[in-house]
Amino acid sequence: MTRAVRHAVADVRLWPRPRRRRADDEGQVMLLILGYAVVVLLLVTVVAAATSVHLTRHRLMGLADAAALDAADAIDTERFYTGGAGGGGQTGGGRAAGDSASRRTEQTTPDPVPLSDASVRASVSGYLAVAAPLQPFPAPQVGAGTGTPDGVTAQVTLTTTARIPLVSSVLRPWADGVRVTVTARARARAG
Repeated sequence: MTRAVRHAVADVRLWPRPRRRRADDEGQVMLLILGYAVVVLLLVTVVAAATSVHLTRHRLMGLADAAALDAADAIDTERFYTGGAGGGGQTGGGRAAGDSASRRTEQTTPDPVPLSDASVRASVSGYLAVAAPLQPFPAPQVGAGTGTPDGVTAQVTLTTTARIPLVSSVLRPWADGVRVTVTARARARAG
């Protein structure tokens, strides 16, 4: 075979020759990966912020519960001494007082501890002075609902600001933090 024929046979192929990609397709996958990375980072900041707010609310609720339990024992001494102790409780049973079976099954329910708005607020302020500095959030403020709605239940409303750990463009409106308010109730019985 001559050289020209050999060269012509070598150029004939059964499969088409792969084309070289055009220059404008270069880097498309890199842009897609970069876009996904930005979305993932924004999602991480949102999840971290939501977790921070949830944990702050959970800790504030624990503090409000403890303050309400402490305030439930904050007896209003003026009301207690003027109204008396209630005669040792109320009797239950449902039968006549002279019935011997009634005397054996008689149960006493203790009187509730009399409270006032002033005694509840004073107790909550005292409790927060000791317990609030130990919390990982700004000092909580006593809310307007703190007091006693019925004279025997201590109701404590606390408000604080949850800090956002990572502020991104999505979370910029909450850069100063998120306001968290919780309310707890407790009741104590004398006896």
